[in-house]
Amino acid sequence: MPGQDVAGTVDEIGPGTVTDLAYGDPVIAMVLPFLPRPDGTADYFGGGYAKHVVLPAGSVTRAPRDVDHATASALPLNGLIALLNLDQLALEPGAVLAVTGAAGAVGRLCGADGRGGRPRRDRRRCPRRRDHGA
Repeated sequence: MPGQDVAGTVDEIGPGTVTDLAYGDPVIAMVLPFLPRPDGTADYFGGGYAKHVVLPAGSVTRAPRDVDHATASALPLNGLIALLNLDQLALEPGAVLAVTGAAGAVGRLCGADGRGGRPRRDRRRCPRRRDHGA
């Protein structure tokens, strides 16, 4: 079954699972259909295009507050890509980052102000395209 990003609520927590999540918590996760084991074999978890998914606790985190499931489900993979790209840049505090194509999810996340806010926009440079960050 395809699908990698999921959002929903915790329906059940397996016995002996150590987590700070509780029944009913809104969560997001990135589903890895095959999770490799140290012995070279793999556990199959299926994909995210399912009504229910079973995942290791370490693959699940709380969803952002006040965000619907459809929006939250776009965060895991896009957020990981944005984070890895920004880590590779190793920008110093106060550095300027020009993001082209910031209308997409990864571009918007890269252009955010680092505090979870919206990208800062320079309207002098793109007065007709207010939806793009620079």
